[in-house]
Amino acid sequence: LDSEKVARTIQSRGALAQGLKSPNITNAVDSGQVRGVPYVAYDYFSGRTLAQLAEQAVKRGQPVPLDHALLIAERIAAGLAVAFETRFGDDRVTHGMLTPHQVLVSHEGELRLCGFEASPGLRASAAHPVIKQSLGRYLAPEALAGQPAGKNDDVYSVGAILFVIFGAFFEMIF
Repeated sequence: LDSEKVARTIQSRGALAQGLKSPNITNAVDSGQVRGVPYVAYDYFSGRTLAQLAEQAVKRGQPVPLDHALLIAERIAAGLAVAFETRFGDDRVTHGMLTPHQVLVSHEGELRLCGFEASPGLRASAAHPVIKQSLGRYLAPEALAGQPAGKNDDVYSVGAILFVIFGAFFEMIF
């Protein structure tokens, strides 16, 4: 990854946290670099990533219950809807790099999307073989080709995330 590019992206999008106000989007409270590695710190949120929950469901051999999966889908869509309606400069906000690793689910069932600050910088590395192999299935072909982020990328990512969540559900039923 180009950590300098990611750090510059985070710094340039620091004011984004003031505009993205939703119970389904994390609240960024700090950002910077430690030993050349960029970071964004968010309000404390007790829970796990959606990636961890999906992995746990597979290990247990039990799918994410259908009502939980539908609630997750609804809350992801609600967070993205707020982002799409928010302007940052002249552009509407998109995530562009949405994966289950950037969806936090609390122990109480609340959900928050994170990564809006860093996603354009991370997206620039989407074609890197390690990123492509580990996260590529959640990213639109346009993201993997290095094209600018758009609303369609986030819609694609939500569909891919739902496919993973519901796919495990339907595989176990049928």
